[in-house]
Amino acid sequence: MTKKSIEFYYDAYQRFKRIDTGQPCRELGKILGVDSTTVTAWRRGRTPESKYGPIDRVTMEQARNMLDQGYTYNSVAKVLSVNAHTLRKHMPNMGWKTGPVKRIDYSLDEYV
Repeated sequence: MTKKSIEFYYDAYQRFKRIDTGQPCRELGKILGVDSTTVTAWRRGRTPESKYGPIDRVTMEQARNMLDQGYTYNSVAKVLSVNAHTLRKHMPNMGWKTGPVKRIDYSLDEYV
C-alpha cells in the first residue's frame, strides 16, 4: 500500500464534508479512497489540519521548492516560520538524510 500525500487527505476531507449523510464508515471510506478509521476520526472532529498542524498550500509549495533545492527541514522551518516536525509530516523523505556517514579511507599506502 502506498502512502498518500497530505493533499490527498485535504481533498478527501473536503469531499467527505459534502457527501457525509450517515452511511457506514466502511462504505464512505471506499468512496473517498480512505480507511474506515479515517472516516471515523473525521466524524469525531479530527481533521487533516488538526493532525498535521496549520499550514496553507502556498507555504507548502514554498517549502517543497526549498526542499527540492537542498535545504534542510530545520532551515526551511526557520525561513517560513513553521514547525519542522509539521514539514516532515506534510512532506516525508524530502529533506537531507541524516545518520551515520560511512567513512572511506583513501590512503595511498597500498599503491606505493
